[in-house]
Amino acid sequence: MVLATGVRGTWRVRSFVFTKGLPALHCSRYQIHQKSRSISEDKFDPFSMVADELSFVANNLRAMVVAEVPKLFLSAEYFFRVGVEGKRFRPTVLLLMSTALKLSTPKPPHHFDQGGSVASDLRTRQQCIAQITEMIHKIHEE
Repeated sequence: MVLATGVRGTWRVRSFVFTKGLPALHCSRYQIHQKSRSISEDKFDPFSMVADELSFVANNLRAMVVAEVPKLFLSAEYFFRVGVEGKRFRPTVLLLMSTALKLSTPKPPHHFDQGGSVASDLRTRQQCIAQITEMIHKIHEE
């Protein structure tokens, strides 16, 4: 343990010494640093992967709030108007995770399939959960 003195007081600073017996640890530390630097150089926008669905979610939220509770039109307009959607972080995470964890859905029996597929029904439900999540967050936030 080393004591370091500064302008405003004394701090305890732990110093770690790497011995000659651990060269692999030092090399892996350097490699991890190099990897993290190269990853940060790549610019990737996760919101772009679900931008169309986020727009769909936002439009459905506006339509649902106005249609279901007409007397609260001003509040609904304030919370869900175009241009103030914010980042939509929670629906984005939900939709990205549901895409990443996409499980193969069993094929329905012929009498069950009425033009829509199980996969599209599942995605519709996931979008509905994204809408509910955003609405709860918005109401709780304000």
